[in-house]
This record gives sequence, structure tokens and C-alpha cells, in this order.
Amino acid sequence: MRDLLLGREPHDLDIVTAARPEAVTALFERTVAIGQEFGVVAIVLDGHPYQVATFRREGPYLDGRRPSYVEYADALVPAADRALAWIESRAQNGAAQTTKVTRQHQ
Repeated sequence: MRDLLLGREPHDLDIVTAARPEAVTALFERTVAIGQEFGVVAIVLDGHPYQVATFRREGPYLDGRRPSYVEYADALVPAADRALAWIESRAQNGAAQTTKVTRQHQ
């Protein structure tokens, strides 16, 4: 989604799930722990890596790069909130065309 909003052709596919990193690792033969402490594992299928991230809420980015803590979630809403925050910050900084994104909480 981010690449599309920035007018770029996507070259990878990232996956989100309620499964915890250890469950993802147990399901696939080839995995790489690339950010397991943040809920991210890469699986390798047919020689191609795919990042699999667990739904999560994140603490503040005190170092500007990594969340100070991660809490796993059972739903997409926290992840969607992070994505919307990224889109809004990019639009405010003029790095992307302003796109109206609306969401209703149920």
C-alpha cells in the first residue's frame, strides 16, 4: 500500500497475521529471524523471502528507529492505525500526494 501511495511499483509482499513469530517459524521449513522481538519473521518460499509480521501495538520510537516495546494484538486495528499514521505523516510532510483515507471504528 505504501509503495502505491508513493507512486512506486511494489516489489515485495509483506504479510500480517495474528500468529505469533514462534508459530510462524514452526509452520515453515525455511525462516529467518529478522525482527522476532518486534514480531517479524521472514519465510523463504521458492527462494523468495516474505516478511510475516504479527498484529501488534507499538510503544513510542524513542531512538527514531525502533519501538520501545511491542504488544501483540489479535486484530488488525492496531496495525492499521500505524499504517494510517504513516500515511498522514507523509502527506503532512509533502512526501506523497495527499490522499483522503477514512476509517470508521465499529
